[in-house]
Amino acid sequence: MNTVSYLPQGASSLTRASTPTMIKIYALGPFSLVVDGQPLTFARKAKSKPLELLKALIAHGGQHVRQDTLAEALWPDSEADLAAYSLTSTLHRLRMLIGASTIQRQAGCLSLDSSRCWVDAWSFERKLAALERAHRAQDLDAMAGLTASSVLQYRGPFLAGDADDAWILCTRERLQSRLLNLLDSIGTAHALARRYEQAFACFKKAVEIDPFAEGPYRRLMQMNLEQGRHADVLLTYQHCRNVLAAGLGCAPSVETEALLRKVRAG
Repeated sequence: MNTVSYLPQGASSLTRASTPTMIKIYALGPFSLVVDGQPLTFARKAKSKPLELLKALIAHGGQHVRQDTLAEALWPDSEADLAAYSLTSTLHRLRMLIGASTIQRQAGCLSLDSSRCWVDAWSFERKLAALERAHRAQDLDAMAGLTASSVLQYRGPFLAGDADDAWILCTRERLQSRLLNLLDSIGTAHALARRYEQAFACFKKAVEIDPFAEGPYRRLMQMNLEQGRHADVLLTYQHCRNVLAAGLGCAPSVETEALLRKVRAG
């Protein structure tokens, strides 16, 4: 897990403690922080627990997150009293890092001040919600624009490179599944409207995000088959077969093989 020094370059502890901060938090892909326009510098020997608390707060929604939930996530093997003490100590250190008033503590809960904190994962979810609305309205142009914006912001899995703790995996899988489901639905909508360029973009992105899921490969094979691009069907099939063999030690499914037989029969 990455560790970080407690101040941006050129900042002082007095400035960090007394001046309101504006923070950008990047949690999709490798974790990073930008405080008052300056990326925080990372140092191997710096303690990482304050950053883990920030990550856990983000993963749990960032608003009105129960302290005992956070303590259990970060100190699962500690007694409740010791975990609560550790949380208080770590919260103090985190506030020294990103600003005393940036994290609010009230009624046994912690919240990030959304007027000072921008989180890419939360922005991404808002875009996905807009994308879902555009899909329900079958607004193909809006879907195309929002899809491009969403996949651009999705730099990688949530907290990529961090330990696979349950609270990280839950958020990671939820965000990725939501995006993949939308790429499938929207790619299918574009294909039905014969907007093949947009459809291909959706399914290729899905393959890039999850290369072991066969559905997007079959969508690509089917569209190429419908357009008479038999060579491209074969190339897609071969890519699917090679990835599955190398990564999972298995062959393509019956459904994928059936599409291949259609090409060979033709």
